[in-house]
Amino acid sequence: MDEAVYWYAVASVLLFLKMFAVSAYQGFHRIGQLTFKTPEDAAFVGREASREELPQVQRAARAWLNDLENIPMFLGLGVAYILVGASPDSAAWLFLIFTGTRYLHTLFYLGGFQPWRTVAYAVGGGVYVRNVHADSGGASLAITGTATALRLRLRCAVARAVGVSFLFQFNVNHKE
Repeated sequence: MDEAVYWYAVASVLLFLKMFAVSAYQGFHRIGQLTFKTPEDAAFVGREASREELPQVQRAARAWLNDLENIPMFLGLGVAYILVGASPDSAAWLFLIFTGTRYLHTLFYLGGFQPWRTVAYAVGGGVYVRNVHADSGGASLAITGTATALRLRLRCAVARAVGVSFLFQFNVNHKE
């Protein structure tokens, strides 16, 4: 098995386990305090439905939503990283640093630790985003580990209205 594929699989499983743990954390607090917002769950334990979720459950739900915004992007970019034959040596570092920062982000989110939550988020994003620089009158985003550029021009309604285009540049090592 290719080394990059191996580390991608390891990171994916670790991220799955982390998300599973966040779900279990919510259940632990709901069951531990017998407090449920949904009427059928509350009725199952002979209680009235709560008007609000427990604070711990609310925090865990927000951490979960943050994962749903970030982990799919990692999974997609990880597949692209492997498909283009980017550096297998860098894969372990990139994939595991991202995974580690997602674990830290969740712990800091559950504990309410700022600015550490933001630092963990930024480091995780920085694993892929190496730099942002001006290019062709727009913004260019370069992904770490690079040699050949794949370019995608994006325009949105607001950008068209003011005549601005954005160029996202994904650089990858390409084996020929």
